[in-house]
Amino acid sequence: MFTVTRTYNGGSFTTTFESTTDRSMPVTSSISDAETSTATTASKTSSAAVTSGTSGIASNPCPAQNLTTITGSDESIFTLLCAVDWPSGIKTAYGNGRVGDLTRFTEYTLKSCISRCVEWNTENGEKCKGVNYSANLTASYDGGQEGNCFLKNSVGRYFPNSGTSMAAGILGG
Repeated sequence: MFTVTRTYNGGSFTTTFESTTDRSMPVTSSISDAETSTATTASKTSSAAVTSGTSGIASNPCPAQNLTTITGSDESIFTLLCAVDWPSGIKTAYGNGRVGDLTRFTEYTLKSCISRCVEWNTENGEKCKGVNYSANLTASYDGGQEGNCFLKNSVGRYFPNSGTSMAAGILGG
C-alpha cells in the first residue's frame, strides 16, 4: 500500500493505493481542508468480470500481462500482445500470405480461448497459430462478430486496437 498526498492553500488531497488482484476493492481518496476541518471520501468499485452471456466485460489480463507467455496444454507457447488485433486479410507477421479466421467462439478468459486453439490443432488438419480475444463482449456482439475468441491460421503483423482486445500467437508459429 502507498499513499500520495498533495498540499494546496492550507489543505491536502490524499489518495491511498493498495496492491490487489481483487477488482472489487475500492480505491479511496480523502480531501481535508485545514480551515474547515471537513473531509470527503469517494470510492470507485469495478464490477467483476462476466462469466456468461454476450454482454459486459469478461476477464481481461491486459495491460498487466502484456508480452508475457502462456503455455497451452500441449506445451505450445503463446505470446500475449495487448491492444492488438489480427483481422482477417492483413498480412502475416512473416510476409507469406494473409491472416484468416479458422472459427470463432464465445469465451470468458484468454486462457480458455487459447485452449480452443490447442483443441483445434488436435482435431483438425489446418493449424491454429494464434488467437484474437476481446474481453468486451458487448462490442463484439453489437458489432456483429458473433463471438469474441477468433482462432487464426497465422500470426499477423502489428495492428493496434482497443485495450480490451488482445492477440496471442504461438512462438515460431
